[in-house]
Amino acid sequence: MSSSGWSWATSNTHDPFFVVIILVDYPGLEQGYVANGVRKNDATSCSFKKAVRIVNKPRNEREDSGVSSARAMTSFLIENLIWNVPDEIFGAQGNSSIGLGSLTILSGVRPLHAMTLAVLSYLHACTRDGSLVSVACSGSGWTAENGIKPLFHDSQSWPRAQANQFLQDALDYIQSG
Repeated sequence: MSSSGWSWATSNTHDPFFVVIILVDYPGLEQGYVANGVRKNDATSCSFKKAVRIVNKPRNEREDSGVSSARAMTSFLIENLIWNVPDEIFGAQGNSSIGLGSLTILSGVRPLHAMTLAVLSYLHACTRDGSLVSVACSGSGWTAENGIKPLFHDSQSWPRAQANQFLQDALDYIQSG
């Protein structure tokens, strides 16, 4: 691998079917995911990983039931979406209210349930078409948990509208149960 982060395969062969493969290697990428995930989990009193597990559960159940929005989502995307939620949103408790525009989580619900609704509501509001650049939705754009790779980009296999539909379905599912 070169010091630039690129690695490649070459050969002296004159075989017309020989393929040169170029791989992009982001040094420290895996460590960035781990370190940022640990920091987020610490900053949210372990609520980050709880939220990831809670939101993945209905995804798995709904995927098994054939719900198209759940089939299109990956646990990787869910974790990266949740990583972009501001830490204070994870502080939603049953006796507090969190507002995002017209969105308010009502008091009187179980703490984990309230936190999950707050996280999903925030993400749903922020993934609406054009919302990702608003101030309330973290500024100029979201990245993967590594803090480098753009979360919604032309090169990604998941469009923002698809994520928004899943988040709406997840909200409906959690509110009904």
